[in-house]
Amino acid sequence: MDFLIRFASLAKEEGAARLRFADTLGVLDPFTTKDKISQIRQETGIDIEIHSHNDFGMATANTLAAHHGGAKYLSTTVLGLGERAGNSSFEEMIRVLKEFLGIDPAVDEQKLAELNHYVARAANRPLLLAK
Repeated sequence: MDFLIRFASLAKEEGAARLRFADTLGVLDPFTTKDKISQIRQETGIDIEIHSHNDFGMATANTLAAHHGGAKYLSTTVLGLGERAGNSSFEEMIRVLKEFLGIDPAVDEQKLAELNHYVARAANRPLLLAK
């Protein structure tokens, strides 16, 4: 963390607008994620983007925790598709923002459903629908 704080501070001094914090191996838990994001924000003031991987099924929870820790940008993918175990799911984060935080991201639900179907077909992955 000391190196990351120094790096983020220098990046901001040199004109960087944000830092992308990536849990590349998908090994963080939501508590640690929130703490790390909070510390970076408090010590540097730089805007943070979170990029979570889903190796342990924590990507969406870690993205929510990062938001609570001060991350301003939430990196997601449609259907959570991504390398290895995938990433934080766009549609899950839309629901989380609406249901848990009362934030309406103004996403057209019909167009989101169409996008999900399109991506599922293109990726040759079944789309699991809740009944």
